[in-house]
Amino acid sequence: MSRYVQLKAAAEWDAKEVAQAPYTMKHMAGPQVTGTALVVFRLLCENTFTHRMLYALYMSKNGMPPVLSGTVIPEAPKTSGVPEPLRPERGVIEVADPGSPAARVRAALAAIGAPAAAAPAPALGSPRRGGRGKAAAKAARPTILDYHRAYLSGEVSPVDAAEAIIKFLDSEPASANWFCEFASHEHLRAQAAASAARYAAGRPLSVLDGVPFAVKDVVDVLGHTSGGGTAFLGALRGPIPDVAYEAPSVAALRSLGAVCCGKTQMQEFGLLPTGISAKLGLARNPHCQDCIPGGSSGGSACVVAAGVVPFSIGTDGGGSVRIPAALCGVIGFKPTQGRMASDPEGSTLVAMGPITTCMTDTLIVYAAMACPGSCFKSPLAGGVPRNEFGGFVSQPGRITAATAKQAQAEVDAAARAAAAAAAAPPPEACLGESAATRPALTLPARVLPEGVLVGGRGGSVFKARPLAGVRIGIYKPWFEDAECCVVSACDGVVSLLRRMGAELVDITLPEIDHIRIAHMVTFLSECYALQKRIATTPELCSQLHEDSRVILTAGGGFTSADYLQAARLRRRQGDHWRRAFEICDFVATPTTACVAPRIAMGAEVAGLLDMTQCGLLVRFTAAANVLGLPALALPVGRDPAGACSGCGVRGDDPDAPQLPASFQLIGQPWHDAELLKVGFAVEEALAESGVPVPVPPVYVNPLARPAAAASPRRGGRGAAGRGGK
Repeated sequence: MSRYVQLKAAAEWDAKEVAQAPYTMKHMAGPQVTGTALVVFRLLCENTFTHRMLYALYMSKNGMPPVLSGTVIPEAPKTSGVPEPLRPERGVIEVADPGSPAARVRAALAAIGAPAAAAPAPALGSPRRGGRGKAAAKAARPTILDYHRAYLSGEVSPVDAAEAIIKFLDSEPASANWFCEFASHEHLRAQAAASAARYAAGRPLSVLDGVPFAVKDVVDVLGHTSGGGTAFLGALRGPIPDVAYEAPSVAALRSLGAVCCGKTQMQEFGLLPTGISAKLGLARNPHCQDCIPGGSSGGSACVVAAGVVPFSIGTDGGGSVRIPAALCGVIGFKPTQGRMASDPEGSTLVAMGPITTCMTDTLIVYAAMACPGSCFKSPLAGGVPRNEFGGFVSQPGRITAATAKQAQAEVDAAARAAAAAAAAPPPEACLGESAATRPALTLPARVLPEGVLVGGRGGSVFKARPLAGVRIGIYKPWFEDAECCVVSACDGVVSLLRRMGAELVDITLPEIDHIRIAHMVTFLSECYALQKRIATTPELCSQLHEDSRVILTAGGGFTSADYLQAARLRRRQGDHWRRAFEICDFVATPTTACVAPRIAMGAEVAGLLDMTQCGLLVRFTAAANVLGLPALALPVGRDPAGACSGCGVRGDDPDAPQLPASFQLIGQPWHDAELLKVGFAVEEALAESGVPVPVPPVYVNPLARPAAAASPRRGGRGAAGRGGK
């Protein structure tokens, strides 16, 4: 008898086989160690003899050997992360001039119903986030359009907003470590002054002019290092010396006048989803200082949730935008793989995406970032001399602007860089298995039906039934495989979807545990390949976090045969999901299976390795990365009275922190615009139903007057972050 299990091709399954397929998702197993125990465990993992035993045990506990080496999978390996389109989008338009960031943003504003730039507009921000009073500066949670209106009215200037941000970060202990490199005060003030001069002249570049934003520490930005969450790699690489070399998506934002506040902290190399960084200092969740922010884009989510900036840029290889967005109560959007993931030497799983507080900002920032060419790495940097760590070889001296005039020159250079990047051919990493795979950029023709306006103005979203004809698929065993409070909050959203006219469809996703296995093998193998030199060089590896060393050691244990088997699983799961998408347009799940967990004792000193917790965080997010699908995480209220509190307090404790819960929608390949339209409808429905916005106790409104700008409730933990003065 053969020791191999021969699987039937997924595309050949009949309806009965699909309907009878059992729910297979296993809960991730592994060590739960911190402090000294983590150090000891890392030593055992790096020892040749004990590594073999621990690796075999880990693989066995997670059910991987039968799939990786005991199963014959008929599907061919899919080594590209870019999916094939299934059907055309509905209710969308092609952007007429996709190479122009300004044109893309104008198309987004037209879909929202807002004027393009230099005219005061009615409040069109989030319906749950203010922006309707005498002045936009009074908005409880200011949006991009609130900033633009405040600047146009003259009530607040970009300089005022920059000073409010500097003051908050200098005086608020709870904000420590959200930034790993805050912009120099001189550079931030110069950018703000240049924007203020444009407004004074009546010539703002766009609605993003003067709006502050932040960028994850893996994305290249002028004047900043890209340390990938490490405490040492940024210094070895050095800062980005020229606007032409920064990420084209960042250059696009800066060409529209947006003000970069610096680089946010991330989990080292994005290896884990908790957001814990012992060497750089813990970035704490603004909703509860005793809880993790999630990762790996943890700092990016914290600064948005706390109001420091209205949006930030993250990257997502297994949920790294959506997980911290979920735990911090904000919106995280992962586009289709290939739309924003453009690094030929990077992971097949990772995509860039925005973190925001409202759908209006999500659409505006997505439109601004979605360059038709490269988004992640500048094509202008090819052939430029680099050092052995990938840093640019540059002459010493000033890099960033110190005056408004110099800052304006940076903006002009960013516009040229963005145009050059847009004109360059897309990297192969964007194209998938054929150049015809990548459709043209689309945006919603209109985000809501006639008569329903963004911001809660106009008619009822329930009477308008904007989701009539939209089919939402729910795989019930998977949907319910989460903490009760999370499931309850997401069930409430499902009811709202039905009230808006959506058809709820029961679906089955066979062999769904193969998503978990394919993600683990692919993600860890690619991370190890990218960081092999560091992992195998003792003087460099010794500077990594203990948990990172364990994860990289595990990644080095997978073989090329394992990677190819995972690639077969990716194609096989793509066939299963393709069948599901024949009867539904979107798949609904929670974003994470839990609310923000408590920071374990000892994590601040030596880090944390908790694979069970990691499994809870990535249970619903990894599928979109494995299959390259667009996915949107939306805050849907709070865990009531700590009923499932990650802080470990009793559910009946009246002082229990009420942590955010989050709902996820996964779209069909390349249906990013359609997915965003549904997000607008959900946001409006939540507002009309009275679901509160999860604004944290640690919060600042940079548009407010100084006496009211910062929250009176403050934490007091952590050390000061890097950069600033």
